Amino acid sequence: MRHAAVGCLIGLGGWLVLAAAISWLLQRHAGHGFIDTIGVAVLAGLAGWGALNLLFSSFRRWREQVAIDNGIAGVQPIDGAPAVLLGTIQPRGSLLRAPLDDAECVAYDYQVTEDRGQGKRRMVLTHFKGSGLTPSVIVTRTGSHKLLAVPDLEGGEVAAPAADRIAAFRRYAQATVFTGPDTSAQELVNRWTDADGTYRSDVAYARLDELDLLRCRLLQRSIRAGAQVCAFGRYSAAQGGIVPSPTWAASPRLIEGDVQQVMATLGSSARTRLLIAVLCALACGGLVAAFVANG
Repeated sequence: MRHAAVGCLIGLGGWLVLAAAISWLLQRHAGHGFIDTIGVAVLAGLAGWGALNLLFSSFRRWREQVAIDNGIAGVQPIDGAPAVLLGTIQPRGSLLRAPLDDAECVAYDYQVTEDRGQGKRRMVLTHFKGSGLTPSVIVTRTGSHKLLAVPDLEGGEVAAPAADRIAAFRRYAQATVFTGPDTSAQELVNRWTDADGTYRSDVAYARLDELDLLRCRLLQRSIRAGAQVCAFGRYSAAQGGIVPSPTWAASPRLIEGDVQQVMATLGSSARTRLLIAVLCALACGGLVAAFVANG
């Protein structure tokens, strides 16, 4: 849980620091009392912190685009630094079978969820989730690099009809030993710290025989052997590949698709985040200006 805990602490701490700074400025330069400024400082601080996070996220995607350009040019990854590996992914171990279509792959993740209720009472329940990774290398212009961390997958969504997905998952579930919901937190820790390129987890929050799978959403991403991929993560020269991220850093990611598709996705994501960051910054400034004007 370290990644999640550190992320929450950083987010909460940044929000409170920014809110305190806004409150202090309003007290010092607008003559308001501390109690009077709490409400606007909290709201404006939330909007301002959101803007800063989105701005940083947009900048990170721009840096990833630059890293992709370096990968295209054949620049060797730097030891201990974030890297992007471009190439084809090849297994070093036995291929896996994806749960929802039984297709051979080198990595997969899946979720079985269900929407219950409506409006304010709507809940999305997770009944099953899991992931798998076989030892793999990414063959690039700079050589073959190992994938020694469990990445978040993007792309590779299963396209099988719902009835086929349900049938495949029933077969998978009947042949699988699931861990219980009390192991979910430990599963996350194992996923974030696994460093040998071999991983599998299957967590059940419900009994299969008590569910109507026709009412559920069965989602899966999988990466097939030989696929064109972009791997984002921290590089270790000593270990020869992508390794688990530090506690404070973003998780490794593995995106299926050619370079142009990935570049287009990153560019669109960066522009969207930048636009929302500007809107959040305007909201922050507007809240403070309205407070001063009406004070």
